[in-house]
Amino acid sequence: MSFRSLFRAFALSLLLFPYATFAEKNEPITYAVSGEDLNKRQAEVERHLSEVYSFWLDPAREDKEFGGFQYYLDEFLQPAGPTRKNIMMHLRMLYNYAVGAGAGEGKRFPGLEGRLERQLDYLEERFRDGKDNLWHYELERDGTPVPRDQKLMIAQVYVIYLLSEVHLMTGNKRALRLASETFARIESAHDPRNGGYRQLLDPKSLELENLRKSCATNLHMLLALSRLAKADDNPLYRERLMEIYELLPRYVEPASGNAYWALTADWQAIPFGEGINNRTMYGHNAEMIWYMTEAAPVAGRETSELVPFLRRMARGLLDYGISPDGAVYFFGPINGASDDRQVQWWAPVETMIAFVRLYRLTGDADYWATYCRIADWTFSHFVPKSTPGAWYTVAQPGGEISDKSRGGFIWKSGFHEIRGLTILQKELMEIARVKHASSPK
Repeated sequence: MSFRSLFRAFALSLLLFPYATFAEKNEPITYAVSGEDLNKRQAEVERHLSEVYSFWLDPAREDKEFGGFQYYLDEFLQPAGPTRKNIMMHLRMLYNYAVGAGAGEGKRFPGLEGRLERQLDYLEERFRDGKDNLWHYELERDGTPVPRDQKLMIAQVYVIYLLSEVHLMTGNKRALRLASETFARIESAHDPRNGGYRQLLDPKSLELENLRKSCATNLHMLLALSRLAKADDNPLYRERLMEIYELLPRYVEPASGNAYWALTADWQAIPFGEGINNRTMYGHNAEMIWYMTEAAPVAGRETSELVPFLRRMARGLLDYGISPDGAVYFFGPINGASDDRQVQWWAPVETMIAFVRLYRLTGDADYWATYCRIADWTFSHFVPKSTPGAWYTVAQPGGEISDKSRGGFIWKSGFHEIRGLTILQKELMEIARVKHASSPK
């Protein structure tokens, strides 16, 4: 092991030291869940995944007149609201198509692979600005850039992440090329002194956004780099991945287990009174749990070293972000009970992934019970009886639906549902495999 690798391992151990009171014993993991319960949960996930595929892979989601997707739909699944096209939605639909193609959904939706290629054409031809090779955030319905369009850093990060995913799932070389070119283009946002990524591409900008490190940007860059480094062995991808992997725990406040919305450029807490920066989003906290476990093996680290840290984050979710019956809240203070208890459709999905993965990694029955509570609440409140693949958007902790829109908007495209249910399917299959292998013959 090189000196640099030893130093990084030492630095990470210091960051994780506050969580070391939860040290794990290196013993074989056993799963107490009954075979009947496990089978029930697997069938439940597979049923909902099939429903979501049926809605979001349907060609009706595509804009036949101008190309791309037409995704603003009301509670009756009719076109409504804005007609502009957003890159986050387009990328997420590409991901949905790639997952569906890999799962054999082309049998139900003939031509799915060709539609994926055409939508990749649209992405490159319309969303990419040939002047600077960055990506427009928003287009008019006819594909022209909106006035004063911003090329947001989070959008560039998602290009890297989701096009790397498309390549890994389909072997599409163009998707990997575009992801690699985008990585090279945003290197100016990398902070060589403090590590991680700024919010703006201009390193000299003194705008407020550039004086802080956003958790959302760096969290999703971690996942993007874990996928890009898996697809291409460029040493720089792995170097940047290892850097963020080591820095990301700094977002987490040790006492509460919650992650700050943002830190200063040198990774310190921003003085209180700065509004959202010192708040936490519970869905992001859940994503951090499972994103870190995705990144560890690609970064050459053992997932087991993360378990104490992940346990602390899970404790924060249980203490502050999840109701006793399984509703996952939206926002809250860095310490203390949630003060924004609306439930958005995506946060429970990410939290289900976090807890079922923790159960697979530890065998802790409390994590399985938490997963089941969240699954029961989510599937009973967000999944409509009619066209169940198009979920509701926002509910209140008591279960009342406060936003009945079921189609897409900037962030809602079936992506969280398809990604989440696909991962849950694989996690449950692995638990079942280990349980079967360890049972008496």
